[in-house]
Amino acid sequence: MSVFNKKAHAYLDGKDVTDQNPAYYGPAGGMLMNAKDLLTWAQALLHQGKYCLKNHLKELMTTQ
Repeated sequence: MSVFNKKAHAYLDGKDVTDQNPAYYGPAGGMLMNAKDLLTWAQALLHQGKYCLKNHLKELMTTQ
């Protein structure tokens, strides 16, 4: 089994809820992804003009 196929398990009140649909909890459900998925998403997001307008990316990268 590849390391990328493993996932962390989530528990609620002592019960494994890993396979439950996080959308049930609304935005607080978060995202489910492995490290490779996260890298792919981050690279796509930070590629200027591909998925995010340049002015939006500039605002995203600006700290105050």
